[in-house]
Amino acid sequence: MKGWFVLLLILTGVAFVYTKRYDIVEALSLRPSPPPRSLVADAAAGRVTPLLRAELNALGLKVGDPVFMRIFKESRELELWLHPASGHSWTFYKTYPLCAVSAELGPKSASESSAPEGFYYATSRQLITKSGKLAIDLGYPNIYDRQHKYRGKQARLEGGCAPQGSYAAGDPAMDEIVTLVRAALGNGQPFFRIHCFPFRMTDKRMNKELAAKAKWLEFWANLKEGYDYFEILHLPPNTTVKNGRYVFD
Repeated sequence: MKGWFVLLLILTGVAFVYTKRYDIVEALSLRPSPPPRSLVADAAAGRVTPLLRAELNALGLKVGDPVFMRIFKESRELELWLHPASGHSWTFYKTYPLCAVSAELGPKSASESSAPEGFYYATSRQLITKSGKLAIDLGYPNIYDRQHKYRGKQARLEGGCAPQGSYAAGDPAMDEIVTLVRAALGNGQPFFRIHCFPFRMTDKRMNKELAAKAKWLEFWANLKEGYDYFEILHLPPNTTVKNGRYVFD
């Protein structure tokens, strides 16, 4: 009888691990780890670090401070924010124009023509080089995407100007972005958040989408909760997924 009880406990534990496998993998990925060696990234850092240091110093920031970014699909913009060593909120650093975007509005589901919208994060393992160009794997599909059974190829923020279901920032911008990201991860930031929005989610714009009965209105209303959180507090929210919705705290 005792043997059966032990076996039951083991099977229960295995089942729990299996059903929670995504959560476990996600949690383990948040451990700090140094960025992988990259000759392309090292060369980029050598080119842009002196200018970055000068610009950041004027803002009370430095290379190695934690990073956070927001992407706006419709206007083709990427905002980069850094967190100073002293201070409670994030400081805006720069807006980078995106030279090309898979611009179909709405989440990346099964369509290769659309870039993802939602709340993503990346660790050092997601810094990649693709065809000699720097890129960041956005982590698509995330837990939200999987719960909604969205599928598609890897989505990236990348150099060059030819995205396929991704965001392209061009090589000069990616030199700066990846340099700052690598420095932050190397300085102990375990991961960095990447918030991808269809547009700037102002009340005025959302009312326009409501009047038009936009297809993705319910999804966008959920994204706006996270958008407003940062707009008000200048702190990116901790984001989880419950019952097919993003939840913020």
